[in-house]
Amino acid sequence: MTDRIPRPGGAPTPPADAVSAFARLREALSRADIVLPSLDLDPVFFDGSRLVQLGRVNAETASRLARVIERGAAA
Repeated sequence: MTDRIPRPGGAPTPPADAVSAFARLREALSRADIVLPSLDLDPVFFDGSRLVQLGRVNAETASRLARVIERGAAA
């Protein structure tokens, strides 16, 4: 999975909680062998929104992600 941090061009550093959430999600998805190609910190967070952008995935990846979430919710 591509790590899109840090931002080029001297952009502000993302808030630590957004970076932490992004990293935890990326690692958890990796352990489940799921790749979200567009996973990134949304540039909107620079105004305080702190958004993690999940992006778009194909139907197979969405189904795999749903199965992982369902298993975790049932545990």
